[in-house]
Amino acid sequence: MFPDRMLSLMKEKKITKKQISADLGIGINQIKYWEKNNNYPDADVIQRIADYLGTTASYLLELVDDPDPIALIDPSKKEPPVQDDSKEAALAVLGDLVEGLTEEQVAELRRYAEFLIEKNKK
Repeated sequence: MFPDRMLSLMKEKKITKKQISADLGIGINQIKYWEKNNNYPDADVIQRIADYLGTTASYLLELVDDPDPIALIDPSKKEPPVQDDSKEAALAVLGDLVEGLTEEQVAELRRYAEFLIEKNKK
C-alpha cells in the first residue's frame, strides 16, 4: 500500500519522517496516520511525495512496480542522465522522450515541472 512504498523509499534514501515532514510541510502525525491506517493523502500531496522521493505517484499507489520514473516512459530506455546540464540539452532529451508518452504521463511530467518551478521560487 501507499504508506509501505513511501516508507520503504524513505528508508532506502535515509530520509526520516521528521525530514520529509519539514521539507514538504506535511505534519509528522499525518504521516503516522497514513502508516497506521493505510490511508492515502490527496493527489497533490502524493505527487509532492513522489517528486521528493524521486519516483512517481503511480509507483507509490502500486499502479506500477518500478520506482524509476524512466520506466514509465520506456522500461528498455533506462539510460544514464545526460552529462550536459544545459537547459537546451535537457529540452532536446525531453522532446525526444515526450514523443512516446501517453497523455497521463505527459500530465505527470507537467506536474513535476510545475513542482520544480515552485520549489525554485522558495
